[in-house]
Amino acid sequence: RRTRKGRQKVEMVKMNNESNLQVTFSKRRSGLFKKASELCTLCGAEVALVVFSPGKKVFSFATLVCETVIDRYLTQSTPPVSGTHQLIEAHRNTTVRELNMQLTQVMSELEAEKKRGEELNQIRKATQVQCWWANPVNELSMPQLQQLKAALEDLKKKVT
Repeated sequence: RRTRKGRQKVEMVKMNNESNLQVTFSKRRSGLFKKASELCTLCGAEVALVVFSPGKKVFSFATLVCETVIDRYLTQSTPPVSGTHQLIEAHRNTTVRELNMQLTQVMSELEAEKKRGEELNQIRKATQVQCWWANPVNELSMPQLQQLKAALEDLKKKVT
């Protein structure tokens, strides 16, 4: 039986403990900024967040410049479609495509290396079964150790 309660639902009321309040704020702020970044990346949305901490510090996140996004919100205007803006967007899209290609390549290399590692582990295990001397020394029996010693001494004589 489980004796732990596991993850429990947090009651939505202001915390009294200042230390817990600050830790919770930091974690939730990070999560909020991460979600805003995901929304921007996945949907191409322009996002601006301004958060004031309980300690009266200001934290902000924006896809562009925070003031630009807030000004757009306040004036309810559409973004200017200038040649510069289009050039910046094209450059950003190109960079994202290049990074995605690099990520895909690295991920495929990682998968290939994982398969290679598994194959090497299988070969090593098969070698240990067939060749007892390939096992770690502390796993060998006394007769095997004596046989290994004799083989090494014989090899030393041949080398000298």
